[in-house]
Amino acid sequence: MCRQRIEGGEAPACVAACPNGAIKIRLVEQESVVGAARNAEEEKHLVAGAPPSSITCPTTTYTSGGGAPAFSSSKSATDATRQHAHWPLAGMLALSQWSVGMTAVAAGLAWWGRVETTLAGSASAVGWNSAAKCLLVAWFIMVTAMLVGALHLGRPLRAWKVFLGWRTSWLSREAIAFAAYLHLLTLAVGLALFDIDGIFHGEWMLHGGWLDGHGWFGAVVGGAMVVGLMAVACSVAIYAATHRPAWKCLGTATCFAIASAMLASAGTAVALVGSPVGLGAAWAALSLVFLRVAFPYLHLRVNASMSKNRQERLFVLRSMRLAQRVGRSHRRGLGIAWMLSAVGLVAVEGIALGDSRQHTVDVAMLIASLSLLVMVVFEWVVRADYFATTVHPTMPQSNR
Repeated sequence: MCRQRIEGGEAPACVAACPNGAIKIRLVEQESVVGAARNAEEEKHLVAGAPPSSITCPTTTYTSGGGAPAFSSSKSATDATRQHAHWPLAGMLALSQWSVGMTAVAAGLAWWGRVETTLAGSASAVGWNSAAKCLLVAWFIMVTAMLVGALHLGRPLRAWKVFLGWRTSWLSREAIAFAAYLHLLTLAVGLALFDIDGIFHGEWMLHGGWLDGHGWFGAVVGGAMVVGLMAVACSVAIYAATHRPAWKCLGTATCFAIASAMLASAGTAVALVGSPVGLGAAWAALSLVFLRVAFPYLHLRVNASMSKNRQERLFVLRSMRLAQRVGRSHRRGLGIAWMLSAVGLVAVEGIALGDSRQHTVDVAMLIASLSLLVMVVFEWVVRADYFATTVHPTMPQSNR
């Protein structure tokens, strides 16, 4: 707003240049504007069709003696078209949440490994090897998520600036949390690799208290899991903070949790193929696939029924109709392929568990990996639809 001109007592350039004197600018107290917008008894809008002022707290006002021009209207109020899918962002979200889910599984397996060692009185608990495998998978997935997410940036070399807004921006907090998560995950993988290589013959991680052995490894894995969950919570807050009717906090959090658990279960089944844990993870993945297929429509339907505001309900219903129209070409086939891949995962896990020959296990690993790949690709597609099919209030624009 031409800060130098205002500080010098001059009007901004746009005000001085406007031939009709239609622009006026004055200094306002930000706290008073925010308080007035958020504490108003009636919901106000900057102009008809715009998002509620309680969300954006605008300092701009429009005044017209003749009312709004006939050619100005909110496009979203009359037209529901497919939005940008943001494929790199959709991939980053799906992969990062998958990684956090795998870390949570690794933390559970690490604890289980310690219990098994204590009960057996030996230093050869299979749980540690299982946890190490899941950590390796989680680390690889998270690195891939970071690389895919960079494709969403217009200027990747300036990505470091995202940390500057940590006090007010959920996006900055998400970036900081995922960076900390990746560092902790890398440290945990390093400790796990030491154990796999037998440098400490298993005893360094399988015995002792917090100052040696299990304590350090458990603390790092548990810390990575907690920080990762905090990062996913920041991801949820980013979309809930937009106040878009189809992106409410509870529904978004549930969607992310189901997807994370589903992919983590499938990833665990592949990492531990031929074991009882792998078979159990495959069954869990199959159950979660059914829930994941039904959840998008169920989520929008519940949102519409619970919306007290008529306009908000209309936007949710438009989002649901758009999702049905856009997904008509691929959702049915996607759901069938998703379920078949999960069924195939359960089948090969059962075969590998019953026949422990190396050839059988190798073939089962290949088929299970292909099933997992199908599930990941389809989750990526569904997550892109999450962005592409939301209808929300927008600023009016000219229809000329």
